[in-house]
Amino acid sequence: MNAWENKKILIAEDEYSNYYLLKKIIDLKGAETLWVTTGQDAVNTMDERQDIDIILMDLKLPVMNGLDATRKIKEKYPKIPIIAVTAYAMKTDRSMALSAGCDDYIAKPLKKAQLLEKIESWM
Repeated sequence: MNAWENKKILIAEDEYSNYYLLKKIIDLKGAETLWVTTGQDAVNTMDERQDIDIILMDLKLPVMNGLDATRKIKEKYPKIPIIAVTAYAMKTDRSMALSAGCDDYIAKPLKKAQLLEKIESWM
């Protein structure tokens, strides 16, 4: 059985093109994706569903940014792995994401192999 089967990955990303790219990469591995476009929707989805295995969190989201959404999610669900996927690529951005509770960080533009490796390491 492949490690990706029966896995659900929540993608919090407000840009459709970025979501579509992530979805296509993940689809190749056989995991299911769910898409939300705001940080608040990510928090609400976690409260409504108990079957999410991992979250890919953009940091620049409307309504509630990804850092605040991560903090709220980690308060209630400390074991859920959250990978920051962001165009913010400075060293301080990485440390901000990790201190907000993200477990890992990947900068855009994405490299497919690196993304898959990071997701798999948290499954």
